[in-house]
Amino acid sequence: EPATNAALELFGDKDAGGLVLIKTFNEYYIGYTNNDGKETPGYKPFVEDVLERFPLGRVILGEKAEKDFIKLWGTILRYRNILQSFDQFKGNEILTDDQFKDYQGIYLDLYEKYRRQGQGEALNVNDDIVFEIELVKSVEINIDYILFLVAQKNGDSRHDAELVVKIKKSIAATPDLRDKEDLIMQFVQNTSAGSDINDQWATYVRQKLAKEVQELIAAENLKPEQTLEFLQQSFRDGEIRESGTGIAGILPPMPLFGAGSKREEKKRIVTERIKALFKRFYDLCGGVFPILDINQPV
Repeated sequence: EPATNAALELFGDKDAGGLVLIKTFNEYYIGYTNNDGKETPGYKPFVEDVLERFPLGRVILGEKAEKDFIKLWGTILRYRNILQSFDQFKGNEILTDDQFKDYQGIYLDLYEKYRRQGQGEALNVNDDIVFEIELVKSVEINIDYILFLVAQKNGDSRHDAELVVKIKKSIAATPDLRDKEDLIMQFVQNTSAGSDINDQWATYVRQKLAKEVQELIAAENLKPEQTLEFLQQSFRDGEIRESGTGIAGILPPMPLFGAGSKREEKKRIVTERIKALFKRFYDLCGGVFPILDINQPV
């Protein structure tokens, strides 16, 4: 209870205690008038605004327009997060599933763009821009859903093409799948109707992981066995540990004289590459590092 009350203080009224009163569905959906007479628009006006000002298929041009869209879509996400607790919201979302995923994809494209400019991981990547990434993740698609869609392929070219589009939209709208798009789409394109999807997927992911581990070891001249052991431990831990001797133990031998700064730079590069590989495959492997024979061609 103390932790809940502390969270409520951060979220809103510090005197709210253990009681939170929410407004009615119509107030969130259409809007309402505050006690001071100020009009507060609801979900519907904001959605109508995004459809009018930022129609799908038209590029959002200019920084001001991009920021306007970011703020508007963030507001829509906050309203959806509340409205989904109401039964009345089902069937009244206004946006179709495809439209929602398309707008979500645009939002995430802009998030990546501004995060690169801000050179940081913070959600508030600019003084006047706040991305609601946690709300995006609350409705994200997981790989099980993607495999479910793949299993719907039936050999009909039109039907299967529509599934491919749906899968692409789902990936684009999901932060944790965007860096895996090439892996997933290659699997989708090469899987035929009636296949045992789950077994094929497990084999496919293992082969791709082995190939990328081989490429990483070759490119950075890493110690093969030690690299595999480090990755196995990282998968067990659920993270890449930068402290300790783990990373240092997989680096290639380097001359001792004058090599301090070069070794640190090498360690930084290898750490970033391993973290990227871990992020790319950890969820796809279900958090379990498969047995790999990196000496076999893949």
